Amino acid sequence: MCKRLYRTEFANIIIFLMHHSSQIFVLDLLIKETKEIFHEISEFSFATEELYNINNSIKTDRLKLKDRTLEDSRKLELEREETAHKINVQNHSNDRDDADYNEEIQKLNTFAKLNLAFKMIEILGEIIKNYSGSLEGYTKLTLIQEVYSVGLRSQKMLIEFIENNHELLLEEIKEIIAKKQYVTEDKKNEAAAEIVFGMVSSITTNIVKKIAKAVASQDLKKIYQMILQDDKDNIAKQLITQAIELDYRSGLNSKEIEKIHKKLIAENNRITDATLKRLVLEHIYMYDIEYSKKQSICEKLDISIDNSKKEMVKQLKR
Repeated sequence: MCKRLYRTEFANIIIFLMHHSSQIFVLDLLIKETKEIFHEISEFSFATEELYNINNSIKTDRLKLKDRTLEDSRKLELEREETAHKINVQNHSNDRDDADYNEEIQKLNTFAKLNLAFKMIEILGEIIKNYSGSLEGYTKLTLIQEVYSVGLRSQKMLIEFIENNHELLLEEIKEIIAKKQYVTEDKKNEAAAEIVFGMVSSITTNIVKKIAKAVASQDLKKIYQMILQDDKDNIAKQLITQAIELDYRSGLNSKEIEKIHKKLIAENNRITDATLKRLVLEHIYMYDIEYSKKQSICEKLDISIDNSKKEMVKQLKR
C-alpha cells in the first residue's frame, strides 16, 4: 500500500492505520517511501552556486510593504487557501473505485513525484502534530528531518531545472512580452528577468512555508533548534526555522533576520534574500504588529513601503 500512496484512498487508509495498528511499523514504511522520492537528488541548500544565473539576472528585487489592512490580508489568505484546496481536490480526487491492492505500481513522471512529495509532507506533518505526545523523541526528530529533506529535494529539482534552462526561459518570456507589448522594446530584457525572478522566489517561499507549516508546533521547538544547530551554516535550515517562528505572532526575530539578510546581500544571493523578505512580509500582513516595528524591519531588510502608508503616518504624527 505504501508503494501506492499516489492513490488518495491508500493515503487515507495509512492515516487510519496509525490509529489502530503498530505506529512504528507504519512509520518505518512511510519513512522508507519518503526517502525514495527524488532520492537521486541532493537537498537544496539555497547556496549561491545553486542560483548563479537567476541571482545575476537582476540588480535588485522590487518587494514592498503594501498598504493593506489586517482584514484585507486575512481575506486574501483565505482566498488563497480556498484556491489551493480546490486544486488539491482536483489533483487528489476520490479514487476509491480505481484503487486496487493488486494493481501494477505506476512509474511516476517528475510532476507526479512532486505531487507525491507534497502529499508525503502533509501526511508526515499530520502524524508529527497529532502524535507528538506519544512518539519518542528520536522518532519525532526522524519524521521532521524527512519532511525537511523531501521538501528540499523537491525544491532542488524545480530550481535546478529553471537555473539550467534560464536563458531559454528568458527568451520564451521575451517573445510573449513582445507579442503582448507589455513594455517598450528597451525594457523587454529587464521585464523578462523580473518575471522569472519573481516566479522563482515565489516557488522557493511557498515550498519553505509548506515544510514549516507541516511541522510547526510550539511543543517541537527544541527539535527544530537541534536540527539547525547540527547544520547551522545551512541557509535552507535557517529559512525553515525562521518560517516556523514566523508562523506565530511573536515570531519576528528582527536581530536574527537582519543578520541572515546581511550575509545574503554580501554573497549576492538575491533569490534567497527575496525568500526571506517574502516570509517576513507575509508575517507582517497576517498579524497585528505595531507600525513602527513594521517600518523598522522593512528598513533593515531594504523593503520599500507604500507611499500612501508613509503619508498616513506623517499625518498621524502632526
